[in-house]
Amino acid sequence: MPKPSFKIKNKKKSILISLTLLTALTSAYYFFFWTSPEKIKIKIKDKTYTLEIARTIAQKTKGLSQRESLCSDCGMIFTYSFEQRLPFWMKDTHIPLDIIWLAQNGRIIHMEKTVPPQSKDENGRYLLYQPPELAQYVIELNAGQADQRQLKKGDLIDLSSLQN
Repeated sequence: MPKPSFKIKNKKKSILISLTLLTALTSAYYFFFWTSPEKIKIKIKDKTYTLEIARTIAQKTKGLSQRESLCSDCGMIFTYSFEQRLPFWMKDTHIPLDIIWLAQNGRIIHMEKTVPPQSKDENGRYLLYQPPELAQYVIELNAGQADQRQLKKGDLIDLSSLQN
């Protein structure tokens, strides 16, 4: 009677585990990294902006970093499923930005205007910018846009096109 071949069984098991792991890693990659941001048009006061929507962890982590320029009516909106503390920093960001935090209803709760790229404190740590209140959305625009639109705390931005 021949001895059972454990090598063959172990090899088949090893191949199956490898394929399962490869499938899981590929799926995770596409879910977290591969999706390019959708774009949406949002009117802010009298100007319509084309904003990339950062929904995934990868999109939010990258944000507008590594960009050398941003068109005058472009930006990014970061969306979250509930209001929370939303600190932002300028790591690897090469352009100055206006950062606008919004409540769930689109009300501006805080702004940081003309935030310099790569902004750090005297110890070389990246500065964190965050509102004193909880926010659900954050919009990043070219520096100076908040002043050009004469935005102020309490203004409403219509986010209804985000739900569509």
